Order: sequence, then C-alpha cells, then structure tokens
Amino acid sequence: MPKKHSFLRRMVRPPKEIFLRVKMKISITRSGGFAGLSEEVVSLDTAKLEKSAAKKVEDLVREISFFALPASPAGQSLGSDFLKYEITVADQGREHKINFNEDTSPATALLSKFVQQIEQLSGLAGK
Repeated sequence: MPKKHSFLRRMVRPPKEIFLRVKMKISITRSGGFAGLSEEVVSLDTAKLEKSAAKKVEDLVREISFFALPASPAGQSLGSDFLKYEITVADQGREHKINFNEDTSPATALLSKFVQQIEQLSGLAGK
C-alpha cells in the first residue's frame, strides 16, 4: 500500500518549472540635456543577476509600487534642457513605462532615487 501512495504522489506533483520565479527586465534610457544625446543607462534581466542582487532589484520595483505609478508624474518641471528618463519594467507578462524629467521637484524625487539605485545594483553606476 505505501508504494501505491508514493506512486500517486509522484503522479500529481506539479512539474518543477511551475516553481521557478519569473524574472524581471528593466531598461532605463536617458536623453536630452544641452547636447540632446540619448543613451541606455541600464538594461538588465534579473535572471542574469546573482539571486541576492535580483531580489534587491525586484524589491526596489515593488517598494515604489512601480506598476501603480503614472506614466508621467504630475507636477514635474518642464524644460528642454532637462535630462529626460524613460524607465521600462516588464514582469510576469505586464509592462509599464514611466517618462520623467530629471529636476529637483518632489514629483520626480522618488524616480530619480530609483534610477540611481538600479544603476548601482546593475554595476553600471559611474560608467
């Protein structure tokens, strides 16, 4: 009888792939300023990071409720000389983009800090 039960347990056990975590992809592009240049600041896939770094990146996205933020923050300063950022995050079949100007307004402070933290975690800060 015990053999029958262990056989049944193996039959109904879900495949291992179900337990694998879906990884997050993040892209940050900066453009504008006096020179009007455009560059990719960060492009990362948490599946390619060490587990601890991937968890930190994913935690940052969740801490700021990225997917609940508006596509363009209200109250940001406007101007052609500001650096402009586009942050794109894809996670579990959903994708969200946020565009903002790098200014000193409270409306963009959270996003500016987020960009800095992601740059540091991706190992691209200062490059």
